[in-house]
Amino acid sequence: MADNYRVTAKRTGTSSTVLHDNKEFFNACYIGGYVVECCQKLLLESVTNAGTWNYHELDDLQRDYRTKLHVLKRSKHAKASQLAKLNLLIEIDKVFKTIFDTWHPKYRYDDAHGWDETTSQKYQQEIAGAQKIIARLHVNGFIK
Repeated sequence: MADNYRVTAKRTGTSSTVLHDNKEFFNACYIGGYVVECCQKLLLESVTNAGTWNYHELDDLQRDYRTKLHVLKRSKHAKASQLAKLNLLIEIDKVFKTIFDTWHPKYRYDDAHGWDETTSQKYQQEIAGAQKIIARLHVNGFIK
């Protein structure tokens, strides 16, 4: 059974918002990062037609995505131009900068790291953006 990153992103995004609204900022950030991880895995799925990645590092996922996308573009596959036309060829390190820069194992278990209200608010904005990208991937038939 393949992982369902779309449903997981929705579930963890909702949980992150509830935690943020209840001033549980560290946990809102901790769980919120999974939305961007799922988004990146869905972007990978959209360019590879594969569906499971057993690692969680955003920089590793981004590197794999760039590699697969480069191959797709080089082969002049129609999917690459479709994704480009819909502005779905994104660089997560730029689009989700706060989460990409701070959602790392070295911070996930360090309460002193500083996932505070301001950071959590930025996470909430980036999570909303990831949800929009995931919805566009789904509506346009790139993912299930």
